[in-house]
Amino acid sequence: MKLKDLLPFLAENQNEFKVHCAIGGQGRDAQLPLNEFFSGKFSDYQNHQTQKNFGRKYILSLCYLNKDEWLFVGIYESLGVVGTVKETDRELYKYNTRLTDIGAEFIGKLVVGFKKDFRQSYPNLETCLDNLEVLELKREVIKA
Repeated sequence: MKLKDLLPFLAENQNEFKVHCAIGGQGRDAQLPLNEFFSGKFSDYQNHQTQKNFGRKYILSLCYLNKDEWLFVGIYESLGVVGTVKETDRELYKYNTRLTDIGAEFIGKLVVGFKKDFRQSYPNLETCLDNLEVLELKREVIKA
């Protein structure tokens, strides 16, 4: 089953979405975004970006699980950049985002199949929507 069949809102509004493929990198733990989700801090993690990555109305947020498997962690509304934050060696854009109710029943339960064979972590949804598949829907939220 395709993700757009489970969540038709995605297909209906695909040109208004960025996809956030949250995966650690550049010397950071690949599971960092997933750990932030488990600790209830994913929104804070996502709201700090090195570039202006969320230039569309919505964000489909996925956390890396393992090869070609991602955990659905919500659909957010991007309310824009509200400033910058100085981190140790760089400056980050601080976004204001709001978790929507769209697909809320699947947060932390839905495993999405997506072969991300490119470097970009923030594709426009219309470029990859047909490649997002429902692999598994758990009864309970996945635990750390």
